[in-house]
Amino acid sequence: MRKLTKRSAAIVTASVVAVGAAGAAFAWSLTGGGEASATAGTTKNLVVEAALANDSLVPGVPRNLNFVVKNKNDFPVVVTGATISEVKGGDGDCVADANVKAIDGSALYGDVNYRTLPAGSNSNPGEKTLTLVNAVRMVPTAPDACQGKNFTFTMTVSATTPS
Repeated sequence: MRKLTKRSAAIVTASVVAVGAAGAAFAWSLTGGGEASATAGTTKNLVVEAALANDSLVPGVPRNLNFVVKNKNDFPVVVTGATISEVKGGDGDCVADANVKAIDGSALYGDVNYRTLPAGSNSNPGEKTLTLVNAVRMVPTAPDACQGKNFTFTMTVSATTPS
């Protein structure tokens, strides 16, 4: 094996330093910045359908009210409250406003998970049947003319997004 001369050693050392410096040029750190944006969505009203007493109305007996809530939002919602704003129906000697009453303080059945409606869309809403416990009653003095009459209930629900 040949011994390196001072001149050869200097050339090899210079080459290594040059290659090392070139490699260091590719190890720079970089950062960047800019702006991003997003637009908040809007909510769609919930739809309440099919508010029906789960048993026939009879004088003086509170009844639960079952109703279907439909969610057209693309996020789930939790129904937090429900109220009956109007009772209609009957006729003649048995009109609704005199003979069928919404009961104040009625509570929704079920916990938060039970009352959570899945996300949906306009064409395929998320839906669930909920129950308002002891929500309506026929007055104890309802006349015989109320037998077999149909009554409808206008409802309002409130909801929030799950926490």
